[in-house]
Amino acid sequence: MLKKNTTIKLINNPKRGITQLIDDEIQIAEVNYRILDDKLLCIDHTFVNPDFRNEGYGNLIISKLENIAQKEGLKIFPICPFAKDILSQKIGKNQLIKKAEST
Repeated sequence: MLKKNTTIKLINNPKRGITQLIDDEIQIAEVNYRILDDKLLCIDHTFVNPDFRNEGYGNLIISKLENIAQKEGLKIFPICPFAKDILSQKIGKNQLIKKAEST
């Protein structure tokens, strides 16, 4: 659990394909992603530190990554089951999400 008056930092490293939520030196959450064809942000994995689970940080980091994708003009393709679940709630409302094509 975070202390009161804490400042959470969002660190995005597109070269490594990692976005993190950090408080001081503690990693709260991390998303691993890839950019495909300069137009698709593929979310591979979401991790939330066990000490911070069920507090909304997973939703927060997915939302922050969604904002980054929007600013960069990218569509999101969630492979990660957690990200897919969070973002599937927005399908129809949000044009960023690319649905997997069924074969």
